[in-house]
Amino acid sequence: MIKKIGVYKDYSDESIKSVFEVEPKKVMEMTLLSNSEVTDVVCVPTHYNCNLGCRICHFDDMKVNESMESVKAIDFMKCLIETLTIQGRKRTNKKSLLISFSGIGDPLLNIELIEQVYNLESILKEQLDYDMITYSLITMMPNDNIVKLTELVNELNIPLKLGFALHTPFKEDRAQLLPKVSIDLGEALDYLQIYSKTIYNNKAILDKVARSFESFEPVEIYYSLIKNVNDGKKELHELCRILEQNNFAVKFWKFNSIDNLEASSKALLWKDKILQLIPAAKVQLCDLPGKEINKFNGRLISYYKTIENKDEKEEFEKWRQQHEVLEQQRLDNLSWDEYFMAVAKLSAMRSKDPNTQVGACIVSDDNRILSIGYNGTPNGYLDECFFWQRVGNPLETKYMYVVHAERNAILNYRGNRRDFENAKIYVDLFPCNECAKEIIQAGIKQVIYLSDKYADTPENIASKKLFDMCGVSYRQLEQEHQKKLVIDLNNFK
Repeated sequence: MIKKIGVYKDYSDESIKSVFEVEPKKVMEMTLLSNSEVTDVVCVPTHYNCNLGCRICHFDDMKVNESMESVKAIDFMKCLIETLTIQGRKRTNKKSLLISFSGIGDPLLNIELIEQVYNLESILKEQLDYDMITYSLITMMPNDNIVKLTELVNELNIPLKLGFALHTPFKEDRAQLLPKVSIDLGEALDYLQIYSKTIYNNKAILDKVARSFESFEPVEIYYSLIKNVNDGKKELHELCRILEQNNFAVKFWKFNSIDNLEASSKALLWKDKILQLIPAAKVQLCDLPGKEINKFNGRLISYYKTIENKDEKEEFEKWRQQHEVLEQQRLDNLSWDEYFMAVAKLSAMRSKDPNTQVGACIVSDDNRILSIGYNGTPNGYLDECFFWQRVGNPLETKYMYVVHAERNAILNYRGNRRDFENAKIYVDLFPCNECAKEIIQAGIKQVIYLSDKYADTPENIASKKLFDMCGVSYRQLEQEHQKKLVIDLNNFK
């Protein structure tokens, strides 16, 4: 019986960590990151425990000296689905999923799990409506198990990216950072070359990854720069030699400080130097997503078993109170976009125009409603005396006299006009050129609209030119957020 025993949120980037008790004394962590706008990225383990003793790992910081036990696919899938959902609903609307085997344990020690998860991915597609699922794997020990992995990936056409956690190119230094990870670096790089060439020769895999990755490198070297440990000139020189000989991409992940090990500030310097020496090199600097909740990787496992040290327990309790979420809230409430557009639509119902009713709602960058408006006559002009015709003598049609919803919303505001800076406006129809000028001058920076049915008119073409030139973004409300709302003023629960 799998039980979710904790959910933790990193409020700096919205990443979510879910913790499960699979069996007594078997605890599994999975982390849903939010570092991609189009893909759900979830970091998953391959083992319940790890005894590799790596100095740079927060799991080893708790000195969990239990044997490594492989995660079973059936338990893995249950926990994965629970991680990607809240109260049975998918957490996001994203259609692509990246499963990153980068949690506790080295994935090359449990290749069977990768095969089993891939064979079960249809469950995720059906239950969670994913169109595409890709995979990545981070290993510290590219040994002959990569041969098995290469054969598996090639046979099943698994779109899997391989990351080599190098962290230092020198054997003696690696032995200090990763004491139980003994590999011959030359052999490891040879294995990685075999994997890379195999993937590049597999058209089925390349076709899959082309739909999910803007750029795809079968093999990437991961390197976390640690102050006065692996950020010296000799390490940089040796890494350049490796990159030049192997043509691998390299990612510098910002180190999440632990004990007396601190992140180095030389990442940008290293990137510039590598590109100077190897212009064709593929180098990327990456900040660690979810670093506040990943700070306690493994500590959660120990905590849910036992923490005997009083100071450690107090530290964990303080962290838990900052990050634990209960997730008992109602989920079918309106989103911000739905709410503000509904206010705009409700405002439109005040319009006396018999043909077109338009509403507008101006919202601050911290989601406070600043002003509303709808299309209508100027103050003091009697509606019953107004020309509402759309055609005829220009002086006897509405166009010479009516005030548009956007302009009314701007003019209706009685507060400090500085509040409009970086605000957004929700409106039924895409604004005309006259309203576009008002929006720009007011300092509003985003337009969210429902319809652009006059897109081909000179007025709306001019509006887009104005917005593009003046730095105002615009987007249409996504169709899945266009709900039908019925408000019954006679019914209150």
